[in-house]
Amino acid sequence: MRSLRDGTRAARLRSARTCYNHLAGRLGVSLMGALLEREVLIGGDRGYEPERDRDDWTEQRNHLSGGLGRAVLDRFPSAGWVTPARTGRAVRVADRGRSALVECFGIEWTD
Repeated sequence: MRSLRDGTRAARLRSARTCYNHLAGRLGVSLMGALLEREVLIGGDRGYEPERDRDDWTEQRNHLSGGLGRAVLDRFPSAGWVTPARTGRAVRVADRGRSALVECFGIEWTD
């Protein structure tokens, strides 16, 4: 039986987390999708599917990694857009991050 704490932790990880040296979860997938939709990035294996159930774990869905993914992970916390959890890999999108996601990427972020 899972506790409420375990469920909350899992929900945070599905929402926004780090994966090695880049962002993952719904945040990472949404960011990748926004860059593809705006043609900032091109190519890929067409793995981005925005209509899929966003509550699923996203390891099998494309998210931004590599050098650009690392640069984003370095920049988002320093800009105050995300804050890391005290422990673990989850990150929380700050209010200023919500505004920036809409303005810069067209992403309406809800937790």
